[in-house]
Amino acid sequence: MKPVTRNLILFTALITMFWACKKENSSATSLTGKWKLVQSKVGTGGPGQWVAVPAEQSTYVQFDANGKLQGTAFTGYTSYMVKDSVTLIFSKDDNTKENYAYSINNGLLDLSPVGPIFCTEGCTYRFSK
Repeated sequence: MKPVTRNLILFTALITMFWACKKENSSATSLTGKWKLVQSKVGTGGPGQWVAVPAEQSTYVQFDANGKLQGTAFTGYTSYMVKDSVTLIFSKDDNTKENYAYSINNGLLDLSPVGPIFCTEGCTYRFSK
């Protein structure tokens, strides 16, 4: 085999492996699914600190693809809607709504109330799938 052909095959294989490794795990970035509460950010007027939630606590939220909201973390809310890339709207059956800022990073979902009910100390809830 000619060195040029061999190098071209090797280069093509390396590029293919590189692109395959760069693919994001879509389940880690997808909102839908069941998320367990693993940390809460708490504070007393200053920047809060992350506090681990005990492993035996089974608080969770489940986002169904059809917009249904289930679980023990946000009781009373029965549906959700993605407002934009950083905001979710949770709704109750009586049409009461609450906005939550959200982000998904490294397989963790952060949720924080942003109105009409606010958390003055900047509380945030962190969930893992």
